[in-house]
Amino acid sequence: MEKEIKEFTEAVGAAEPIPGGEEYTLFRKAFKKSHYFIFGKKFMVVKMSRTVRPFWGPIHTQIDVLIFLL
Repeated sequence: MEKEIKEFTEAVGAAEPIPGGEEYTLFRKAFKKSHYFIFGKKFMVVKMSRTVRPFWGPIHTQIDVLIFLL
């Protein structure tokens, strides 16, 4: 996990899902890196773009997981 993401999530009180839990398994299928967190009772994705023209968007599998969680 990038230093900036770790600092941000610690500052806001977000936590990584517990390994072995249902949420952890579901999130690991959709998100290859550890950029997903539990924030209160909500799901939060934290991403950073280091390109000149920043961009980030969800891919199909990530959208499927987010729809499932609704």
